[in-house]
Amino acid sequence: MKFPGQRARLVAGLCLAVALLAAAAALGKVAAHAWRATELRADIAPRYARLSGVLERGDAILVASADADAALGRLAYPAGADVGEIGTGLQQNIRQLAEAAELRVAGSQILPVREEDGFAVVTVSGTLEGETGALAAFLLALAAEEPPIAVEKLAVQAPRAIRRGTETNANVTIQMNMSALRLAP
Repeated sequence: MKFPGQRARLVAGLCLAVALLAAAAALGKVAAHAWRATELRADIAPRYARLSGVLERGDAILVASADADAALGRLAYPAGADVGEIGTGLQQNIRQLAEAAELRVAGSQILPVREEDGFAVVTVSGTLEGETGALAAFLLALAAEEPPIAVEKLAVQAPRAIRRGTETNANVTIQMNMSALRLAP
């Protein structure tokens, strides 16, 4: 079959060329979308695998989270606890522990609260007097408390008689900073 005239063939050829260019452009877009989808799938695959692992171990993660919360509860006061009440209770507890260890409390004060690594640090400064054996018993009692009472600073001053070696059983003066943690809200 022949096309009628040269002009008609030229129009048909141009139409065919335009149609081929449009088809090539459409195929190019489809190929570009397919390429981007492949790249996106490759980027998502590790995240999807991690998420699948998390979902598979969901119960174990919940148990571990509860265990961590319980451990944190033993190490720090809850976030809702008032730092003033914590300081007052800490001061009274330290006085009771010192007296039980046969140390005399010459003075104590609650220091300003400071924020540190997601915790509020409540510190009590105290001056104690007594024998070194009583100090050891006091330090052991502090270590056994829950939440624990940390000793941040400890300075022991012996009287001159002990330093000179003329007396062995004299009382020492102890300056201490002790602190407890409260979870930050």
